[in-house]
Amino acid sequence: MDTGVAITVNTEEGILPNQSYFLLSSDQQFIRMELHLSPQDFLYQISLYTKLFLTYTDPIWTKFEDNPLKFKVKPISGVRYYLPCEMQKSINDILQMDKNHVLSEMRYTSLSLETLVNAFLSIDKIQFNCISCSMLEIENSETEFLEKALGIITNRFQEKLTIPEIAKEVGTNQCYLKKKFKMHYGETIFGTITRIRMNKAHEMIRSDSNQKLTEIAESVGYSSSSSFSTAFKQFFGFSPQELRR
Repeated sequence: MDTGVAITVNTEEGILPNQSYFLLSSDQQFIRMELHLSPQDFLYQISLYTKLFLTYTDPIWTKFEDNPLKFKVKPISGVRYYLPCEMQKSINDILQMDKNHVLSEMRYTSLSLETLVNAFLSIDKIQFNCISCSMLEIENSETEFLEKALGIITNRFQEKLTIPEIAKEVGTNQCYLKKKFKMHYGETIFGTITRIRMNKAHEMIRSDSNQKLTEIAESVGYSSSSSFSTAFKQFFGFSPQELRR
């Protein structure tokens, strides 16, 4: 069995998708999934728009004369389907994986197949947006849990917060939190975290010209100065270095 996963980060897209989505295609030898992960919508924190290509090649794909999966792939080739919540944990694990670990190849295969299987299972019941997500429930005291979520973000913006973690702390599900947060505050959770981080970084750069950018990046929650600089320029339209000039 040969399952390959290639990850590329594209920062040159003019218009980012409003929601993360996947596409499926196939030929006689392989199945290919193309994932587009938007930082505005992906349940886990990513700083840049990410494309992930997952290709599955195996004799089992052509072994069965009556292969129902082929009929599922071909008709929807090139059609966008938004990522169900249950798929995103596996995708996040792929993105976060230590590729130098001795078990990384086996783990890659396992997570790739898990993501692909979930994609096939979701096709018949795919949710096109969070409004119709089966995880949504009618809840009371909306303002209370939203204010608590905002407090977590404001006080811990430098941490690697994820929507599932925040949802668990405030006592709701992630789809409901994501939808209601944007309705109430007018921006996504990721957008709020980014805005707080960028404003804090801007303040630090202006107030202390001697502090290293790597230190500032780390203090506002970025593991590398390059990803921080890219996010900073995307937010303000100029780089941290240009601000200091």
